[in-house]
Amino acid sequence: MAKVYTDKDADLSVFKGKTLAVLGFGSQGHAHALNLKESGCNVIIGLYEGSKSIKVAREKGFEVLASAEAVKRAEIIMIALPVGIQTDRIILSHVTTSAELAQYNLASQMYTPIFALVSAAGFTLWPRFAASRAKNKEESPLQLSLVFGAIAAFFCLCISVIAGWLANFASGGEVTLTLALLISFSAWMIIQAFQYPFGMYLTDRTGLRFQALMVTLMLPINLAVSWALATKYGAVGPVIGSALGVLCFQVIANLIFVQARTRRGSGIVGRDGN
Repeated sequence: MAKVYTDKDADLSVFKGKTLAVLGFGSQGHAHALNLKESGCNVIIGLYEGSKSIKVAREKGFEVLASAEAVKRAEIIMIALPVGIQTDRIILSHVTTSAELAQYNLASQMYTPIFALVSAAGFTLWPRFAASRAKNKEESPLQLSLVFGAIAAFFCLCISVIAGWLANFASGGEVTLTLALLISFSAWMIIQAFQYPFGMYLTDRTGLRFQALMVTLMLPINLAVSWALATKYGAVGPVIGSALGVLCFQVIANLIFVQARTRRGSGIVGRDGN
């Protein structure tokens, strides 16, 4: 049987006398910081100067510091930031022009809500796969991945069709999005959507370790590839680099891992006990 963890299993004494820093105060940082604060922990918030979240965090009773200062003050640090997207922006700000960065930012605002939608839908798959593990059943996520990918493709097509109008409306005609940028962002979102059911499926102990290993391997390679492509192709470069990284280290890797485990017929429960 799967072990269900509840509040009584959490040992908050490990946080006693320590300062916890939460970097970021968006949907995740906000929730985690409040949860820890209401549990009696000493929590500070790290944000960049000028962040709109500073006022919100202070209204919730948090001490807000610059991210670097918060890191210095804390013994335990949680990063609740969209690191992948921010990394692309940092790369573009170093190796391209402000015009290329503006194109990336505008396209990102159009397409990343699709990933937010996919993420929300994807979280509902976790209890489904957990229930299958508890019954010692194997349920391939491939069919669900195809559905998620198709839905993302539909929304990407819709956005791409009106992208010119949206860009003109949002920027007052100052930013024009190229066809290559629209295609690359669409591909990235579709690949992300396709891999999400696999990610939710591999939430047992062995699966999580495998995913962590793949992401760890992906990060430096993705950074190097994105930098090289940004230097040559501008705003499109980091998007292609991120799409390739997810495709190779998450989609293909997870697909091979799941198929190999299914062929062995060993079952998740029998190996991990959860």
